[in-house]
Amino acid sequence: MIWNAKILLQEFNIKDKNKMSFEPYTQIAENMSAFEMLGEVICDGREKLPLRPDHVFEVEKHVLHNVKIEGDTNNCNISGICKLASGEFLLIDNYNLKIKRLNSNYDVTSSCDVPEHPQDVCVVGEREAAVTVNNNSENRHEIHLFRIRSGGG
Repeated sequence: MIWNAKILLQEFNIKDKNKMSFEPYTQIAENMSAFEMLGEVICDGREKLPLRPDHVFEVEKHVLHNVKIEGDTNNCNISGICKLASGEFLLIDNYNLKIKRLNSNYDVTSSCDVPEHPQDVCVVGEREAAVTVNNNSENRHEIHLFRIRSGGG
């Protein structure tokens, strides 16, 4: 966010020839460090659940979905998944070296090749996702950015 403010100020300086600066409030970080946690989990409007590090959750239901697509040469191995604001999902198929986009019905709508040894995926902007690549034997530790197009194509 601070980076975006600096870029915006640079654009203003170029256009208007005005001198501007941005001074972030450091109190935010100082105050945040005083909190032991950011919030609490409330299930179905009931009282707050005490979450202990050793607490085990029980799965009540699971459903299997096939995410294998034409061109996959290996069984799918999902090593990372995240949800987009649109309700779609991005997942990393580690064995087939792909990032796959799923609609809300969990059907694969598009895919893209990723470098060898993809590990995880997360959304980093409105239309951008980051994929981590980790290969210790080649000392390869990278983050690859992918632009997310509208419409799943």
